[in-house]
Amino acid sequence: MSPIAEAGNRILAALRELGLPNGDNLQPGLSLEAFNSIPQFSSLGRGSELEQLFTWRNGTTTSRTIPMRDLWIVPGFYLLPAGDSVTLSRYCYENFVPKWPRSWYPLSSSGSADCHFVDIDKAWQGCMPVLYYDPEIEPTVAQIYDSIERMFWTILACYQEGALFLDSERCLAEDVEARAGIARKYNPNSGYWRLDNLY
Repeated sequence: MSPIAEAGNRILAALRELGLPNGDNLQPGLSLEAFNSIPQFSSLGRGSELEQLFTWRNGTTTSRTIPMRDLWIVPGFYLLPAGDSVTLSRYCYENFVPKWPRSWYPLSSSGSADCHFVDIDKAWQGCMPVLYYDPEIEPTVAQIYDSIERMFWTILACYQEGALFLDSERCLAEDVEARAGIARKYNPNSGYWRLDNLY
């Protein structure tokens, strides 16, 4: 089992412990053959973090009948399927040029303009930092996790330490300050969690 799959399974267990259906709304992972058929990711090599992610789970179901809050892996964001990542990357490149390079591929979305994404041109030995894009804040782009694996272990720690929890309406919520402290510990090279406008 890959590190991302191990952390991911433990995140799904944490969601189940909270009584949330969110983990059940993730699609099964792609086969290696299906993942390797995506030409945009072929340069990353065997065992890349994107391979680990999309063969573990291929993002959230595309059903429009499920409430958005039941799709989140963290408050406000759900994981994208590989095909949607490629499609959204193409859309952003064609509409936001020159602000959106061809090498940027979204991993999760809020359903609006902001998303978490990787820059595959920055991949090193299959690992790549995760960045946050939000046209409403400054800086528009900031590195939020040191890698996809670090993102998953950070999210898991946030559940384990109570920084992610259920609010009074049984909706996934966060203690922003606590979550930022955990994220800084797990992602020393990512500046997002040190921004002055976080909380």
